[in-house]
Amino acid sequence: MFKILFVLVSTLILHGPSIEVSGDNPNLWPFVEQQFSDWQVQSPINIKSQYAYNVNLTSLLYYRYWREDNSVQIKIEIKKKSLYISNKNKIRAHITGGPLFEKKYLFSRMYIYWNTEGKIGSEHQINSQGYTMEVQMVHFKREYKHYKNAKRYPDGICIISYFGKLSDGDNPLMSDFMTAVQSIQITGSTYILSTFNTHFKWLVDLAKNYCYYVYPGSITKPPFNQCVTWVVYENTFSISQAQLNILRSLIGINGQPLTSIKRRMIQPFNNRPLCHV
Repeated sequence: MFKILFVLVSTLILHGPSIEVSGDNPNLWPFVEQQFSDWQVQSPINIKSQYAYNVNLTSLLYYRYWREDNSVQIKIEIKKKSLYISNKNKIRAHITGGPLFEKKYLFSRMYIYWNTEGKIGSEHQINSQGYTMEVQMVHFKREYKHYKNAKRYPDGICIISYFGKLSDGDNPLMSDFMTAVQSIQITGSTYILSTFNTHFKWLVDLAKNYCYYVYPGSITKPPFNQCVTWVVYENTFSISQAQLNILRSLIGINGQPLTSIKRRMIQPFNNRPLCHV
């Protein structure tokens, strides 16, 4: 009997819980706060579904993103060695709901990851599978006023991740975005102004999904602050090889092809909370 209990406890310690949580009165993260030691919950990770527990949460709520009459202005630019999307004016899009509950997180910036060759360009993996592209929408908690200040707090940042997967044909919803990034390169302009609804409507269907993973982690750039609630969508958007080649053909200010942003290697899971919605 003792041997059986020892094996059971050891399995939970090594692999984490795999249980169903009702959502009405749960006692697990993200419903309760949890403190983590330095370097315990670094990102990105290989999200293994077998270690996740299920929770009842709503989908995330997106405000000022997709409506034609209410989408905020953003700036798309080639910045140093990467393609960079940021908020243009004081009016910001924001997210709430889901694992954030009633807290509001304001849009700050967007990073897009791809690779110069091969099929894998994402930072995260799901069940050891990498993806062609990863889009990360970075938000900061409204009460912390701005991104740099929010990084100092364990609940300061929320990053939404979407994966792109290679398809045989072009994704028609990405055509405006591809034309935009090409125009920056062809005209020699440093940026264009746009809206989410115009150039990122290819993310709308994913944003409506309930199928996502949530875990506590870090920013994937130095100094790797452990301040992030990661929301990683399970379903993917499609991107063709031709559309991917457009991104691969972009040239940075150093005269070299963009490699998107330098990807960080997969970090240890360390038995952190991981829930599936």
